[in-house]
Amino acid sequence: MVVKFDMQELANLAALAAEKKLRIEVYKDFPLPDAAAAQQFLESGGVERGKLALKV
Repeated sequence: MVVKFDMQELANLAALAAEKKLRIEVYKDFPLPDAAAAQQFLESGGVERGKLALKV
């Protein structure tokens, strides 16, 4: 799922999450200071399924 920055789309996602109808599969997470490593991992094709997440 790709979402452009749009307040209505964000509201729709929030509603789906509140209704437990949105499931996001996180493949791997990285601490925020390792954002460059996360980008390299993504570009290398390391993600088999799911998303990468940056922990803030």
